[in-house]
Amino acid sequence: MKLKYLLALLVFGMLFTSCEEDIIEESQSEIIYQPPKVTVASGVSGIVTDQLGNALGEVTIQYENEQYKTDENGYFIINDESAREDGALLTFTESGYFENFKFYMPEPGKLSFLRVQMVERNLAGNIDGTIGGTITLDDGAKIQFPANAFKDAAGNEYNGQVNVYAHWYDPTSEDLNATMPGDLRATNEIGEAFQLATYGMMAVDLTSNTGAELNLREGVNASLEFPLPGSLADNAPEEILVWSFNENTGYWVEEATAIKSDGVYT
Repeated sequence: MKLKYLLALLVFGMLFTSCEEDIIEESQSEIIYQPPKVTVASGVSGIVTDQLGNALGEVTIQYENEQYKTDENGYFIINDESAREDGALLTFTESGYFENFKFYMPEPGKLSFLRVQMVERNLAGNIDGTIGGTITLDDGAKIQFPANAFKDAAGNEYNGQVNVYAHWYDPTSEDLNATMPGDLRATNEIGEAFQLATYGMMAVDLTSNTGAELNLREGVNASLEFPLPGSLADNAPEEILVWSFNENTGYWVEEATAIKSDGVYT
């Protein structure tokens, strides 16, 4: 599985057809999904906390070309904005945490409300970029990197120490809707829109020993292993699709497949 983004968010999911109408444009052999662009005047407010419920002040919220901040109580409000009828995407950023991404569904003349939890960006381990290695999280999730797999932001090969920040999102957590990026809306390889059901997600962020952003080189794959909670194991399919999160659109994009073996997906 290739980590496409500096913050690579992956979801295992089963497909459920969306009730929304798909708008598809064909250009040569490529099918491109274009969401509807109907907008309504509305607003949104919300509370941003950490995973323990502590309010986070000064969290940056990006909407379109505007930035907003939470107050000392973690509260924010965005008024009188023109938002897309099918959902407006907000990006939440705070030092020491993984970014979060939330859609709000606008209602004319009403103020929508969001509850957002930021996930700490904890160091899961480090490896030698020349040798590669395996990072194992406390919950059993694993990421295996091959040798000479990394590049810097300029595209140059990187062979120094690689710091791996990672978090596994438990699909059975009651706080999943608040912590996970997006709302599980997705598009497949031919541009069809779907709603996903998740069997787990992982956030992975790679940096050099100086804190510079890293990514995998083109054509290089990392192997991922996700634990499967016992409450989901009996009904989990033997093979499911793997998706990556597009931070610009808020949609999950079809990537590959994963096979169930001994209680994990790989």
